[in-house]
Amino acid sequence: MLMSSQSSPPRLETDPTRISNEQFVNVARGLQVDEAVLRAIAQVESAGSGFIRAGRPKVLFEGHAFYRLTGGRFGESNISYRKWTKKYYSSPDGEWVRLEAACKLDRPAALQSASWGMVQIMGFNYSYCGYADVEEFVAAQCDTADRQFGGFARSISRP
Repeated sequence: MLMSSQSSPPRLETDPTRISNEQFVNVARGLQVDEAVLRAIAQVESAGSGFIRAGRPKVLFEGHAFYRLTGGRFGESNISYRKWTKKYYSSPDGEWVRLEAACKLDRPAALQSASWGMVQIMGFNYSYCGYADVEEFVAAQCDTADRQFGGFARSISRP
């Protein structure tokens, strides 16, 4: 159907998997830094997107963090190990498989043991990002790139 001359033009929706220009501008002003610096951080940390697909943020599951947070009670495996190693790192979907396996053992520890989204903030840093708990942090990471970047901004603006 054609629009009449009196209809308003269709509203263009922004891509929720990309940081909006408005968010870059607002965060740059709030942090008193050059917007180009923030764009460079976003590009280097995640190749410009914090998502592997809508609703599924990039994650990197850190088995050594899971081991530490659970006191090693799940022994050693591809999701729980004493020292950092790249041996178990996988594809983006594979990292979700490891995270989901760890969630079945200890969900709060598992969510805190992954780095999330656009700038790969570790889940155990949820409070520095302004969230009450790791579940609230993860919900924001799964929502939009603007929310991911907002948490990042809060984490680096804290005294």
